[in-house]
Amino acid sequence: MQILYNELAQYFDVIADASSVDTEKEVAFLESVFAKYNVRSVLDIACGTGRHSVALASAGYDVVGIDYADKLLKIARGKSNLSNVVFLQQDVAHLKLGQTFDAAICMWSTFGELPYKEMLGKLKAVLNPAGIFVIDTTHFLVVPTGTAHKTYTNRTKGVVIQTEIDEVYKGIKRIREITNTVNGKTFHDHSEMDVLTEAGLVQLLTQFGFRHEDTYYDYSQDKPENAKRIQLIFDLH
Repeated sequence: MQILYNELAQYFDVIADASSVDTEKEVAFLESVFAKYNVRSVLDIACGTGRHSVALASAGYDVVGIDYADKLLKIARGKSNLSNVVFLQQDVAHLKLGQTFDAAICMWSTFGELPYKEMLGKLKAVLNPAGIFVIDTTHFLVVPTGTAHKTYTNRTKGVVIQTEIDEVYKGIKRIREITNTVNGKTFHDHSEMDVLTEAGLVQLLTQFGFRHEDTYYDYSQDKPENAKRIQLIFDLH
């Protein structure tokens, strides 16, 4: 996704909106979870343009948002002048923060795109003893197979963005070839993500010393039929 995170960074939020993001709902869910675990400080992993970080800071939490994409971080910093949110360029495989947090979050399906095994090996050291880790991702009942083609069109401030996605599943790997056309100019991008089911995530996190505490579906404990997203809460053993 190098093109989206760099050349098209200014359109990142617009393209993300095509995926039916609902920041208000997602942050309300996080606040309900944080209330259960007395969370006041938050590490937002792969924060992108900071939509969760800024909203949480506005609600009074102390937030550090990290991402490796400098252009996305520049946009995030421009969204708020609050003193309780900071954005840092970090490689999640080599976390160096100099502080610990009550919670770490990884929202909106980015977990499977990250070097998550390396990250999990470092994450416990930046969580407080009673800290939690929240993962939000696509709900896969099983690992898909085959191919798919998707198209989206978005308009913002006179700009028309057309997105075409061709994806193929190979084992647990989802590979996407992405074409974004912005006012007639075409940009080609590539992304790879590991597809992890609920059971797969629980097994993985357990191997790294985390304990599965709770599961939500579409940000609710009432499991709807055909839930599109899943949220898992882990604490430390």
